[in-house]
Amino acid sequence: MLIKTFKYKLEPNRKQKVLLNSTLDVCRELYNMGLEQRKMQRVGQFEQMRQVTALKSEFPEYKTVHAHVLQNVIKKLNRSFENFFRRFETYVG
Repeated sequence: MLIKTFKYKLEPNRKQKVLLNSTLDVCRELYNMGLEQRKMQRVGQFEQMRQVTALKSEFPEYKTVHAHVLQNVIKKLNRSFENFFRRFETYVG
């Protein structure tokens, strides 16, 4: 089977760079807040995804990022958590 790949190089202008950096900052902040919340409370992926809508209504910086992007951050956090505990169980067990 032959797999064809494409590589694209982004060359954003100054305004696009600011927007991309802002999106990255919001996603990093959400990931860190979600991680802290999971450490302090027993909260699952879907509860955190529901909380994204509340964040968007309360904080204007979250309105600039599409909801699917923010939910994808929570999905990646959940996957990281699952992988960590799966490796931990195989190491301890």
